[in-house]
This record gives sequence, structure tokens and C-alpha cells, in this order.
Amino acid sequence: MRFEKGTPGENGCIIDTDVDGQGQEASIAPGEQVTITFDFTVWRLPTSFPYHQIVAGIDDEPVFGCLYHGIPPTYPGITLRKTFDFISAGSGVFEVSVYRGLQYTCQASLDRYPAGRVVTATIEVPPTAPEMNVAMIIGPALVGMVAINQIDGKVI
Repeated sequence: MRFEKGTPGENGCIIDTDVDGQGQEASIAPGEQVTITFDFTVWRLPTSFPYHQIVAGIDDEPVFGCLYHGIPPTYPGITLRKTFDFISAGSGVFEVSVYRGLQYTCQASLDRYPAGRVVTATIEVPPTAPEMNVAMIIGPALVGMVAINQIDGKVI
């Protein structure tokens, strides 16, 4: 989903998010490298509060930090691209989010990110099939094989 805030007659920004070349909805295998790209434009009015921040993260954590912190030019503003690579871990559905702040510091916008974030993309990491360990049990009256589920340790 594209994030748009403001018009040419206001402070504003436009942010597009792409996950691994799949757009705003991506499915990634566990342990696979993921690339998230943020393309954004930010501008201000000449008479408005000067400092702007663009913060990005996954779920409630602003893991990508401040993509932008500064005094942007007036409309049409400045257009930038930030790209991040990381390895997917765990399974689940994760929300890529952004927050546009008007604060004196990047830290102030980072602190406001969890409550003010807007979801711009989702990443689904499906669970993997459980791995099995096979053990030989040898006893006076028993010879056999058991499989142990690596996820919960249960004998199956």
C-alpha cells in the first residue's frame, strides 16, 4: 500500500514499499535473503516546521530506523531510495510499516513509531516441515526405531 500524507499545499510525503520485487505482499522461505526497498518523496512548506523524519520498521519495531531526518526542500521536495537486505527468521506474517514525523530529533519519531505506524507491506514466512531425528533403541526384549519431532521433542 502506498503511504501518502499531505498535498503540494501542505507538508507531505509519499512512500512506496517493495518486498523482494514482489510488491507489497511477499512470501519468503525461512532463512532466505529478503530485500526491502523504500522509495519516498518528502517536502515542506516554506513557513512550516522544518524538521521531517521518515521511520520504517517491521511490526512495532523501527528496525530500519530513520530513513530520512532533515529539512526537505519545498514541493516537489526530495526523492530518495533506501534498500535493506536481511535473512528471514521464524515463520508468520510480518508487517512492514512507516511513520512520518515532524519532530526535532530522529529519536522522537522513533519513539512515536509504534503508535503512529502505517502498514505499507506484508511478508509471509511459512513454517517449515519439522525435522526428524531417528534413534535406534536396543534392549533385552526390544529392537526398534523411533522418530523424534525436532519442534516439540515428542516421540512419534
